[in-house]
Amino acid sequence: MQSKMFVLALAVAAGSAFAQNSIVDNIAGTFVDISTMGSVNSLVAFDSDDASYAFTSSVTNGIFASTTVRVCTNGYAQWGGATGGTAYFNGAIASGTASPMAPVDSQCLMPLWDDQYVRPGGGANLHWIEGPASSFGLPSAAGNVLIIQWTNVEHYFTSTGLATYQIQVFQNPLGGSVAAQMLYQNVNFGNAAWDNGASATIGFASGTTGGAASINNVQWAFNSAGSVNNGDVLSLLIPTASVPPSGVGSSVAAGSSVLLRVSTASGFNPSSSSITVTGNLSTSMGGPASVAFQDDGLNGDVTASDGTYSYLASYPSGTTDGTAFTVPFTVTDNLARSSSGSINFTADTAGDLPAMAAVLPGSGDLSSITGVLGANDVDMYKINICDMANFSATTQNTAPTIDTQLFLFNADGTGVVMNDDNPAGTGGLWSRIDNTTGFIVANGTYYLAISRYDMDPTSGGLEIWADTPFGAQRQPDGANSSGIVDAWNGANANTNGYLIELTGTCYPSSGPICGLADVGGVGGAPGADNHLDNNDFVVFIDYFFNQNPIADQGSTGGVAGADGVYDNNDFIVFIDNFFNAPASCR
Repeated sequence: MQSKMFVLALAVAAGSAFAQNSIVDNIAGTFVDISTMGSVNSLVAFDSDDASYAFTSSVTNGIFASTTVRVCTNGYAQWGGATGGTAYFNGAIASGTASPMAPVDSQCLMPLWDDQYVRPGGGANLHWIEGPASSFGLPSAAGNVLIIQWTNVEHYFTSTGLATYQIQVFQNPLGGSVAAQMLYQNVNFGNAAWDNGASATIGFASGTTGGAASINNVQWAFNSAGSVNNGDVLSLLIPTASVPPSGVGSSVAAGSSVLLRVSTASGFNPSSSSITVTGNLSTSMGGPASVAFQDDGLNGDVTASDGTYSYLASYPSGTTDGTAFTVPFTVTDNLARSSSGSINFTADTAGDLPAMAAVLPGSGDLSSITGVLGANDVDMYKINICDMANFSATTQNTAPTIDTQLFLFNADGTGVVMNDDNPAGTGGLWSRIDNTTGFIVANGTYYLAISRYDMDPTSGGLEIWADTPFGAQRQPDGANSSGIVDAWNGANANTNGYLIELTGTCYPSSGPICGLADVGGVGGAPGADNHLDNNDFVVFIDYFFNQNPIADQGSTGGVAGADGVYDNNDFIVFIDNFFNAPASCR
């Protein structure tokens, strides 16, 4: 079954307080049947509609952190949820774990999350209305109120009974702590397997990705018969004591650096008017004991003033792929309230595109590469094939055995050859590419990538190689076989170590030694030639206007590193690389 959803534009507070919420059943409330009111908005009919509705007044109680709310036939309302299919198989809510609802960074109020259907006729519909609480006979101290009602809904499996229930969200929490109420007029579908919450989840998910900030997830019931009855009122309570601001840390690989991020939430009682985030790089990264994270949209920070603070940190010299790091951080507000956390991550020194490929230090023969593939990870290395006749790359898996794939790309990012599942024909999940096929036509700079099945390179959204046949070494044969790699598709949640044994390969410094500016050869031909001249400018400009990832060398402020944007910063970094290369390159 495909459920329906609705997106309602709603002005609410900009931050959530990550403290322990609760649900109680001992506070009175008034069910307001809005289904027959003249100003009510009818949201849906059938089972797969979606629509967008704009509110004209604000309901700002500080617990919901988005300007949109999605209402689903399956008994929940989700602040910050995008349009699209909604979940009809309910799940449990647990403190300290991620929200069961995607996206996990949205708040979700679940009066009766179950598989339900709004069938046409008989007054069945979803309704919403807003306005001063006093106009609905509710306490005027609540300010404005938003009421969303599930009216005469059936269980999806053709129930004989119809359920009607609603949520009320208050601008001013009643008594200082009641942010919302869930009110049940009728919760009997006519089948004991579904009645009174027997197959439903009832509760609130805070919208975090798990960890300490999720302690305000609260579950009233999960598939518990009798957990809610006709006439019941459940109240979502928020804390009244002063609560400090908080943050959840994450990291994003950025080649030889890592982008550290802390998503913050406002303090509560009263709300924070400003927040700062500092990190300690001295404990494991050998950096300063205090660095300021920024929320300014620069140097890797994606969006200014969105509450996510970022810092681009360089790995210590000699860091290898898979090295573990911990960076403690502190979130402080204008009232000197603070909380702390940490960002735990492993180094991903090998990016997945040429501009972020790992360049291993050393000279002479390169006989092996070791690394770690994290979740949804691809590792790419810049290599110098210095003896193409004897070139080979073979994966030797560390326990547990993983299904590897190897891909070789030209210096311009176009594909050369790949293998999945052993070209020798003896079976096994390991991979090998060599030049017995003659696909490699010259020594020089190449990019070697390793992934797990089925993480595949794409160009313009289309695969460069087809998935099959397995076993063979194949030149590009996908839907965009001539494309330049710009992304990878597929998914794999595991973490595995790997070893790639090499022959006929030298360290990059044994071949091209002139850095990222060495992109062109004689006559403006693409490829490094250990010499910097006008040919490099010609090729770089061509790469730039064709959005070849090799030209993506700079980010905001002229900082080195790819950012997926092609602008003046790439020229600034390219020119800097050109004129700071060794004198022997000119």
